[in-house]
Amino acid sequence: MGDSKKNRLAFLLSALILAAVLFFTPLWSVFQGVVQPILVPIVSYFYKLGNNITDVFQSSKVVGESNTLRQELISCQSEKVQANKLKEENDRLRALLSLPKITAFTQLGAEVIGRSISETETSYLINRGQADGVEIGWPVVASSSDGSIDKAILVGTVQSVTEHLSTIALVTSNNSHILAQVVNRASSQGVATGEYNLALHLQYIPLDDQLEVGSWVVTSNLDPKIPAGLLLGKITQVEKRSGELFQAAVVAPPVNLDRFQYLFLLSRS
Repeated sequence: MGDSKKNRLAFLLSALILAAVLFFTPLWSVFQGVVQPILVPIVSYFYKLGNNITDVFQSSKVVGESNTLRQELISCQSEKVQANKLKEENDRLRALLSLPKITAFTQLGAEVIGRSISETETSYLINRGQADGVEIGWPVVASSSDGSIDKAILVGTVQSVTEHLSTIALVTSNNSHILAQVVNRASSQGVATGEYNLALHLQYIPLDDQLEVGSWVVTSNLDPKIPAGLLLGKITQVEKRSGELFQAAVVAPPVNLDRFQYLFLLSRS
């Protein structure tokens, strides 16, 4: 056992002495030409292999960070859409609440939960019904969401009622007939009938009354269920033919009536 240790120690000392002789004497220059061509490719190979392994780990890290950032971006975009939706909803509610109280009428808030559109009429389905006291013929009003119009806009009237739901026909529907009045010197009275979801046709205006494009048209005081002064729209065209007993006009609603989500139903107090 002692001889074995002595032999290993002698081998190590011999190797150290040989290395010293090679590196610190001119003998290194003799062996360098033989050893260097063998060692340089080996060292270069392992160097490149180390760089490739590092690139693989860095690439995986970059891909992981990219996926994380992509998920965060999608989450931020979703939150932004939700925030914009909530802001729009808040603006509509504020506009609705800003409507002035109408004397002798009670307001009942409602939300649109469905829409039905055909070539001749558009109707809303709202979350109020007989359980809330809703009756056929009640007027339904809204406000311009941008606050540009301070008067209540007549959106439509209740056409059918169930226990918890009601259907509203918009004033531009063909089955809608509203007693109307022109805001002019004569306070011209007529009937505003819906026309194919586009406009209202104001009829039975006396020929002697002066109608002008741009005049406002509102509800008259002749219907006990509908308060006077609710906004219907502006005259865009006057129809006056010789030989006719009455003249007529085309009335455009002040806003797009099928965009509302929150409304007020009006009932006489």
